[in-house]
Amino acid sequence: MSTQDMHFEVDNLRCGGCEKTVLKGLSSLDGVTDIAADHELKLVSLRAEPALRQAILDKLQSMGFPEKSGA
Repeated sequence: MSTQDMHFEVDNLRCGGCEKTVLKGLSSLDGVTDIAADHELKLVSLRAEPALRQAILDKLQSMGFPEKSGA
């Protein structure tokens, strides 16, 4: 399968510490690479197979960074 760029607008991403938490948490998922988090834009970007989308959202939610409503 091929990977693709994914972008998630998330809530509660407020500082550099939050960014580090997101990077560490998502890097534990197999198949997720090129992770970047930007607290000013409240945006998480990464590369992964499309099939991993829900697992990524679940991981973000479990860490306290749910996808923004209506995103």
